[in-house]
Parts: sequence; structure tokens; C-alpha cells
Amino acid sequence: MLSKGIAPGKSCSSILDPRTGKEITKVRGGHLLAWADDRRLIAWERTTSLEERYLARLVLVTIGSDRVKPLSGVREESSEIRQEWEPVFAQR
Repeated sequence: MLSKGIAPGKSCSSILDPRTGKEITKVRGGHLLAWADDRRLIAWERTTSLEERYLARLVLVTIGSDRVKPLSGVREESSEIRQEWEPVFAQR
């Protein structure tokens, strides 16, 4: 889902209140994966325009900010051998 203020080709998601299901806020990142702390999330962020093939990288997203901090390079699929990777998260 895209919202106002987000550049074309960049992705964003909504954070919902688990009790009501209502939207609390929007954040960058097309697929939210894990909480890093009380104000930051780890997410997949689109690196290509909407007209191009979807390529994503892991980013650190701060709630209330449109900035993202890259955590990985682009996750890309090879046409010859599938080399796509998935992140693994563990509780500390």
C-alpha cells in the first residue's frame, strides 16, 4: 500500500492496534518482519520502481520517520540457480 509522502517505488505498511484492528500509523517497508525495539522495526523495503521487477533489501524502520537504514544488500533471485535467502530472527 502506498501513502502520501512516500516516493513512487517505495513501499509502506500500516501498524494496527491488535485490540481494535484500527490503523495506528504508517511506516516504510512493504513487509514488516520483527520489532527491533519499542520504536524500530525490521522490514523488507522495495529497491526498484513500480514498473520494474520487485527487488527488496532488509531495512531498519523508525516509527514516526520516513528514513530507513539498510541492513542488507538486495535479495535477488538468480534465473539459473535459486539463490534467494531468508533472514532468521531470534529472541535475545
